[in-house]
Amino acid sequence: MPISANPALLIVRFPILIIKFWLIEGPSYLTKTTWSLIRITASILSIPLLLKTFFAPWKGEYRKGYVAIARGIGMTIRFFTLITGILILVIEALLCLIVIVLWIGAPLYWVGLLLLSLGGLA
Repeated sequence: MPISANPALLIVRFPILIIKFWLIEGPSYLTKTTWSLIRITASILSIPLLLKTFFAPWKGEYRKGYVAIARGIGMTIRFFTLITGILILVIEALLCLIVIVLWIGAPLYWVGLLLLSLGGLA
């Protein structure tokens, strides 16, 4: 939406544009970025592949007598790798949620500080 050159309209529209940016466009962009970051992290940590191959033998060991041991080793390693990856994803999601909440709450904090500095809330 282009800003017109009329100063009277600019004075009226500027606060509306700032509020729209801060409460609608900013959180929308942060949410899309968070979702992309989580998908990329899950892909880097190979979580879908680990889930698909959870019961497969470790390193494709199919010799007689070793299949059960290889499956046990593979499941153990994949289990701990999955737990670590999911923990990383949860921490990442929580940090992104905190950023979004701080983004929305920052103006309230600034207004509160301004009122405190002026002695308005004493």
